[in-house]
Amino acid sequence: MNSKLGWFLGALAAGLVMLAGCGTQTAGGVAVEGKLLDLCGQPLPYNTVYVPGTEPILTDAQGNFTIEGVKVPYDLVVNNAYVSDVADGADATIVVFRGLTRTDPYLVVHPIGGSSCAEATVQGSLSPASPTDIDTAEAVAAMLGNYQDVDYDNDTYSLALGFDPATAGDATLLALRWQVDADGNAAAFSDPTRDDLGAVAAGVAVEDGTSASKDLTLGTDVGTRTFDVAYRLPSVMSLSSVQHFVTYAGEATPIRTARFSFKGTPPDTLSFAGPTGMELGSLVRATAGYGDLGRLLSLDSTGALDLSSVGGEVEVWQQVAEGTDQVTLQFPDPVVPIAPNFGSVITPGDTVFRWVGPEGLLYDVVFGLYSYDTGMEYAVEVITGDQEVTIPSYEDLGGLVQTNGEAYWMIEAAKGDGLPATVDELASADGAQALVALAMGSGFPGSEGYRFSAFAGWYVLPGTQVP
Repeated sequence: MNSKLGWFLGALAAGLVMLAGCGTQTAGGVAVEGKLLDLCGQPLPYNTVYVPGTEPILTDAQGNFTIEGVKVPYDLVVNNAYVSDVADGADATIVVFRGLTRTDPYLVVHPIGGSSCAEATVQGSLSPASPTDIDTAEAVAAMLGNYQDVDYDNDTYSLALGFDPATAGDATLLALRWQVDADGNAAAFSDPTRDDLGAVAAGVAVEDGTSASKDLTLGTDVGTRTFDVAYRLPSVMSLSSVQHFVTYAGEATPIRTARFSFKGTPPDTLSFAGPTGMELGSLVRATAGYGDLGRLLSLDSTGALDLSSVGGEVEVWQQVAEGTDQVTLQFPDPVVPIAPNFGSVITPGDTVFRWVGPEGLLYDVVFGLYSYDTGMEYAVEVITGDQEVTIPSYEDLGGLVQTNGEAYWMIEAAKGDGLPATVDELASADGAQALVALAMGSGFPGSEGYRFSAFAGWYVLPGTQVP
């Protein structure tokens, strides 16, 4: 690692967690006994973790660690790991879990280099053959807990499934074929006069490193229902797309059967066809954008928020209740970065990164630096329930960054049924599985929810240059 850039990573990581209430630890605190795993449930051995004010330690061969003398609440730092996909691809990463109170944190992260997933392939054919007298589409999905894959090929399928080795066993295969309209969206999932539309669910045994074959025959115990989707969103947001996904046994699948995209003014309501019977159902997801991507919030002369200078996106999802023919998607107020302003030179020790958003959100803030000199990228990620982060002086930590590069920060947040609402909930076995569902599954855990991604802008560190 470039020594000068190393100061950025170490200083920023340590600085971000030296916050109020989390200074030097003294004797008489509690013992924190935690576990560190990847997204496929495998322990991360010999990985550095620490609480600011204590000596860094290594996890053991099973990913366990114990830190003595910790004052609660505390911040926990994990090296060589990340949670947000924004940090994916960085050459070095650090994630900070801010404000923990539980003494048994169960942490699931993306390790640098990828997770140690078990892998299996499943392939086969789908019969009857696709009809030639009507336009159809088909999909086959493999699902094993939170781990999923989907293939849209005609009459045959090939799936590669990565999963937690502890869950090896029977995966569920779900196949559907449906009639489509002129726009390629689902029009019907069944027709009493034909047997080449329908669905089938079957089990298939999967083990690490194996390849399985399973031919599937569509069943016709499937019906079609139609429903309308309306939406309510703040005036600063613009609807960009609405999509339909199939659910099975109350869980979202990766099978998408319809998509409407908009560049102008969308209609007030949209009509969808969805499957019924065989435990099949519908989930709708809508995406809206707001502001001008790449710029920051500014205040006008009256002090009002000027949302036109914010770049963000929000996804809202909701399962459609059985027997319902009208669904309304309610978009939340936007997550809005406030300071520092776009292109600001930040002053370590003084600059406060601030934002506003809906109450009760768990925020994931990513700070990144790309060096023109080395071509390397560094990321520091802070997970917090607060709406501000302060970076202290780097001089107290040994040096300043001296490089030519781009620095940025981004804010992500999520809320919904089954999703953790606090850092303590995220650092639990149940909260970790919700993270796995977001990262490895269909991306829509629970019956409803939403998530934000807001580009908060470029800033300048001392000694850097931002174009």
